[in-house]
Amino acid sequence: MIINGDFWDGYITTFDKFVKSKWKKLFPMLRSKKTVYIYGNHDSKKLSDVRVKLFSVFQGYNYEFKSGKVNLAIEHGHKIIPVFDEMIPKIVLNIIALIHRTVRRLQYRFNPGSLLSYYKRLNRYYRSHANNLNNQILVVGHTYGASLNLDERIVNSGFIQWGYGSYLIIENGKITLQIEDY
Repeated sequence: MIINGDFWDGYITTFDKFVKSKWKKLFPMLRSKKTVYIYGNHDSKKLSDVRVKLFSVFQGYNYEFKSGKVNLAIEHGHKIIPVFDEMIPKIVLNIIALIHRTVRRLQYRFNPGSLLSYYKRLNRYYRSHANNLNNQILVVGHTYGASLNLDERIVNSGFIQWGYGSYLIIENGKITLQIEDY
């Protein structure tokens, strides 16, 4: 099990509140699955503490592993496509994040195709990074644009929110993108 960032949202809560929330019911199961936790821009390492070990056995900004004959390089993606998170005071950032989430939620509700198409177009920014990898497939999630493009060695796991969920299943070198409404 790999959590590819933004497991909790440091813009709207604290790590302390997160680990004490109802999410803590999942922690033993995640830990038993030897979960790898990749930090994202919403849940950066500096916002967390040692309690990340309650739900993961590895924590970092990237993780590499081999499945079958396929080599994968996993990172959230915010280090490749820069974000302005650290350049803006937190109060202003929280207001921007609230507006952004509200607009995106409304857009998804009324025109989900356009929102998902927009997110997929952002994947083009990962191409040059994937080209610099040594025969690895780049797996990201930051831009929400769920896609599987093995020719370009880019996979985006997407997101789970607003009744839409996407995730990857990687078994013995086969990568499957799952997309579901809930």
